[in-house]
Amino acid sequence: MYKREFLNLLNKKSLPNSILLYGACDYQIDYYTKALLELWEATPDDMLTLYFDAYDFKLAKSFLSQSSLFGNKNILHVKSDKALPKKEVQTLLEITAKSSQSRFLISCYSDESKIKTFAANFVPKFNAQNVRFFKPSVGEAMNYLIEAAKKINLNIQPYALNHLYMLQNENLRLAVNELDKLAILDKEIESADIDRLVYGSGTIGVESFIQNLIAKKPVEDDLKTLLESGQIDEIRLINAIQNYFTQLFTFYAYIKLHGSHNAKEILGYPLPEHIAAKRAKESMGFSTDEYQKILAHLAKTELILKSQPHCDKPSILLSCILFISRLIKN
Repeated sequence: MYKREFLNLLNKKSLPNSILLYGACDYQIDYYTKALLELWEATPDDMLTLYFDAYDFKLAKSFLSQSSLFGNKNILHVKSDKALPKKEVQTLLEITAKSSQSRFLISCYSDESKIKTFAANFVPKFNAQNVRFFKPSVGEAMNYLIEAAKKINLNIQPYALNHLYMLQNENLRLAVNELDKLAILDKEIESADIDRLVYGSGTIGVESFIQNLIAKKPVEDDLKTLLESGQIDEIRLINAIQNYFTQLFTFYAYIKLHGSHNAKEILGYPLPEHIAAKRAKESMGFSTDEYQKILAHLAKTELILKSQPHCDKPSILLSCILFISRLIKN
């Protein structure tokens, strides 16, 4: 089952007794684990949680099989980083399917390619479903981040959340975990605050570095400062540059089509007008061909950095930055 179908059932409060959550986004697995347990009104008295190596088939079977004179539910929650033995999980599914009191939830944090066969056990004949989560789109990730920020009353604009998400290499769980750290400032959070608190990058932030590159200012010393801070590596910096140029291209394409910019229509969320105007101006400094060359070279550099672990990463990164610099008009 895909996420859209699952959310439809969740909203209708019409869920099977047994559910497997798995896929490429640990944050979504955690998020919807919590949502399911809240929907099932799980309490410590009617719930058994078995974490990873603490999984015990006999204990799980005994718990799901017990009956209650008071109509309480037996909610078994297993957190695992691997598939459970087929015969064991089928037994647990059969018990749960036959009981109106039992609920069985597995939150599985594993390579999804290793879970496909296991997931096939969670089918309607056992009153069960498996739900696979893919990496969220940037828009979806922003919605989760905005919600998480609101929960802790963090004053931060969407553009700054986007900056945080991209600098965390589009890892939603890591980005959300940084929000509490930013909340200590007790002020509206800007990109510079993220660079300073999350990465501790001294006098130059990642976004400022990219803007200096586009402005054809010397960036070699700034690059050294960023890398020596130990809080950002070559791959994350390449990802940040990719995101920035991709955003510029969306501005460029929109302006070519409409003759003006509208950040909310372009990005899906608003930007402060002075930032939107700056992005629009920067975007028109490149041609379609130059965007294609820059983004292709960034993708090629990312592939080299990820596929050749023993390469000279700082030199490869610098070579990429110099390539981009040569394409930038004076």
